Amino acid sequence: MKLATCIVLVAVVVASARADTGSTVCPDACTDQYDPVCGSDGVTYSNACDLSLAACNSKSGTTQVSDGECPAACDYACPAISDPVCGSDGVTYSNACDLSLAACNSKSGTTQVSDGECPAACDYACPAISDPVCGSDGVTYSNA
Repeated sequence: MKLATCIVLVAVVVASARADTGSTVCPDACTDQYDPVCGSDGVTYSNACDLSLAACNSKSGTTQVSDGECPAACDYACPAISDPVCGSDGVTYSNACDLSLAACNSKSGTTQVSDGECPAACDYACPAISDPVCGSDGVTYSNA
């Protein structure tokens, strides 16, 4: 009888220990329904179930912050102020904010190289005549 009581007691302790671990069973799958939601991690999920599944599997604690797609990281408005700046891509932007927005949207890494407009590009081709000259920068050029 004492043995049976000990076995029951051990079974109860093991069962309660498993219940205290807080183990969560994540859903196996979600529907293919597209009803986007925005997660607290800035990711757009196809639906609330997909968000819950991802959060459960990664144990990230991600929650839904809004219905619909998450706003793009580059989704901001620039003032309509004319204060030209020259970008490293050779383009003149109306202001530094417009340059930053263009760089963000294109993921180009364009940076501001100077205030004001970019210098005009030379629109002429040099003749293919070899008459070497030394520039003031110490570089030898094929002709003047």
